[in-house]
Amino acid sequence: RMVTADVIDKRKRLSIRAARHIPCNSPKSIKALGETLSKIISNICEFPDAPKYRELRAANTNIRTKILGIHGGKEILYMLGFEKIFKDGELFYFMDKADIPYLKKMKEWIHDQINKTLLSAPSSYEEAQTCSECIIKIKLTSGQILEGAFSANEKLRDVHIFLKSCVVNSSEVLKFQLLGSKCSFNRANLDMTLKELGLVPKAVLQVIKSGAMGNASSKAMEEARLKIKQEKAEAQEYIRRVKEKRMKEAAEKVEEKERILESFREDHKKTNMYKMDVENGVGYEESKEISLI
Repeated sequence: RMVTADVIDKRKRLSIRAARHIPCNSPKSIKALGETLSKIISNICEFPDAPKYRELRAANTNIRTKILGIHGGKEILYMLGFEKIFKDGELFYFMDKADIPYLKKMKEWIHDQINKTLLSAPSSYEEAQTCSECIIKIKLTSGQILEGAFSANEKLRDVHIFLKSCVVNSSEVLKFQLLGSKCSFNRANLDMTLKELGLVPKAVLQVIKSGAMGNASSKAMEEARLKIKQEKAEAQEYIRRVKEKRMKEAAEKVEEKERILESFREDHKKTNMYKMDVENGVGYEESKEISLI
């Protein structure tokens, strides 16, 4: 299958994000994520033409707790080729067509990421909340917060690369400010390690933009925010229409039931009147004449 440049770029961005997100989880959650994704991929590879293996219900307990509720879970689903859809008012992740060779490569990639992450987990494996030396949160100008895992010896440049993978059409961000302080970092700090900058074991960085470069990036983020808002509104409108349709159908069923019951009551009433007339010795035609007097 031919893969477009846009798809390749999207996969690259998602892989950077997923690799940074996965270590933000506990070892137990990471293990569950790997096992669940491995099973999903195996089922699709074995039965590529069976839609039920390419359709994941978001409300399903395993999908919700072991993938969607885990840092990096959604990114990996998108990397595999799943897309969000709404069916009968419910959210699903659906894969239109299965690219078996690509899915097998992804299975190996996930396996490698999981193992690499677990090897870096603290000695107190079961009690660890994350598998990373350093967790960096980045607050965008839109208010959105990104979260990624880094080693203490990685550089601020690596944080910047992670940021670019998360923000579509982002321009060069050359300045961060440590949230809650006046300490800021710029181009001169890009090749300094997170440990040297005092950002270990965790820190929250606020993105600072200025000039035309900042305006262009702010515009791109605003467009992305509006797009997300529009998609959410469309999804809510779809759910509203589905609910409205169901309520209408339910009301029609109730009306039909009432109509049938009313018809039955009328027939029953006529039957009882006829029986009474017969018991009183009045024939059907005579009963009609009497009722007309």
